[in-house]
Amino acid sequence: MRDVFNEMETIREIMESAFNGALPGMHQMHPKVVSKRNYPACTPARSALANVRETGESVLARFEIPGVDKKDIELNIKDDSIEVKAFKTFENQAKDKKCETKSCKSVKFYKAIGLPASVNPDKATASYKDGVLRVEMPKIEANKSKKIEIQ
Repeated sequence: MRDVFNEMETIREIMESAFNGALPGMHQMHPKVVSKRNYPACTPARSALANVRETGESVLARFEIPGVDKKDIELNIKDDSIEVKAFKTFENQAKDKKCETKSCKSVKFYKAIGLPASVNPDKATASYKDGVLRVEMPKIEANKSKKIEIQ
């Protein structure tokens, strides 16, 4: 069985080694940034693929978070932004005639996006199916501005 996450990790390591030295400090996520997201500083979070679009009455967001259970996803919505966090641990166990091995790998996803319109978080709805999180947020009228003549 093909393990997409191991393949992605190998590609990340190749890219990290290619950029190491060319962009000092940019090839890894800064520990303070990671800790603000409630993740251990030793493991950078992967960015979930996302798409946000505005319709007449709502803002729709779509996040690709493969291999994660619904219970492992945290969704936070403010009137002008959306934030998604997810954490998944994979365990592999192999038995041989001589030994038994068990390995564990965790994957973290994080994405925060500013929204194109103000939304009502209390009336937002979300669904998760086949690794895709869909969120619909009804728009609200933002604070109107008015031009004032200076006298």
